[in-house]
Amino acid sequence: MGTACTRCAKSTETGEVEVNYQPLPTTFEDLLTLTNSKRKQSAIYLKNYWKILLLIASFYSVPSIQFVTALYNERSHPEVGVYCYYNYKCDKTILGIEAFNNVASNLGYLLLGLSFLFYIRVKDRYNPIEPLTIGLHGDRSLYYALGWSVTLEGVFSGLYHLCPSRVNFQFDTTFMTIGAALLFISLHQKRQPTAISGAFRAYGWLGALILLNVISLINISAPIFWMIVLIIMTYVSVTGSFYLYFYEPVRIDKSILERIGYHVTHPSWPRDKLRFFTLMFANVVNYALTITVSVQGFETVATQDFPNFILGIIILDLFLYLFYYILMKFRSKERVNWRVWILFVGSFIVWGFAIYFYSIAVTNKFLTPDQSAALNKPCVLFNFFDYHDIWHFLSAIGVVILFAIVYFLDMDLESTPCSQIRVF
Repeated sequence: MGTACTRCAKSTETGEVEVNYQPLPTTFEDLLTLTNSKRKQSAIYLKNYWKILLLIASFYSVPSIQFVTALYNERSHPEVGVYCYYNYKCDKTILGIEAFNNVASNLGYLLLGLSFLFYIRVKDRYNPIEPLTIGLHGDRSLYYALGWSVTLEGVFSGLYHLCPSRVNFQFDTTFMTIGAALLFISLHQKRQPTAISGAFRAYGWLGALILLNVISLINISAPIFWMIVLIIMTYVSVTGSFYLYFYEPVRIDKSILERIGYHVTHPSWPRDKLRFFTLMFANVVNYALTITVSVQGFETVATQDFPNFILGIIILDLFLYLFYYILMKFRSKERVNWRVWILFVGSFIVWGFAIYFYSIAVTNKFLTPDQSAALNKPCVLFNFFDYHDIWHFLSAIGVVILFAIVYFLDMDLESTPCSQIRVF
């Protein structure tokens, strides 16, 4: 295992900055011993995630319902200029709700999210957390947050589909973005429970992303917007890479600049090569995609691709981290249960079909109403659901399968002493 420096940059009498390294814990037992003072605090952080998420949702829902209801009621008055982008070739009006099929298909998120929550609750009741001597820590608080995130995605995606339009598109992506970020955090905290970011900080950054989502859907200068995205991307890249490599939070201040300067003037091979080059690869991919989308945004003077772009970046980083995690398990002489491999196969199949159906556009809220209407297609499932509805069903299944993969990934360690479990 590599080494890292904790408050390691200091100046010598000659004024030269030198860095002293302290060894990182190599086993899960070492980590818990060295960070014993943080264990109680980290448990509080974990439990705050789902509680704060429900609090956010309760406040987020009030203006969302008010806003969408106003749009829906005004759609019948052309002089107001409100237009709902429905697939009129598969428009099933039921209970006075136009395109009821697009709303109802979000029940998949709702039911599967509640089922996942029920499963975690049963595990908590019949398999309570024991004093940690074997296996990884058993706190399931983040999994409650995951279950609520997909449940809330169903609620707010259904709300958005009452009147799909550009001005309320963020309702369709908010909790999907939050869920993807929480899944990344859930995977990370399996081996670093005491290094978990506080819920307030995590939701603060996610709130900034949601704000950018909203800004991207209004009339803003594309060059200015994408420059802001690049600046934020650089900050997150630097601080996130230091955090994931050194197992410690960092701030952009004089000390980190000294540390960067020291490594630039005293180059050496990284002590943990695999993790270093994995982070480097992820950063290169993220920057390549960000710069590509930004250049396209400059050329087309468009910003509306940002919500899907940022969700794609988070999911891509999640998969990179997941593959790295599995590789490290094999390097540590651990194994992945055959049930997890079945879930992987199922995930690839489900997401493959889901992306296929998503790519078949039946509307486009960024076109004129007439141009969007030209994309409309007939119902394809039970003469009631269209291609986008099938995307809802399949993506809900795909999301919960990913949750299950992360949850069961370390089931082979349930009887393994903490002293034999590697930290990575």
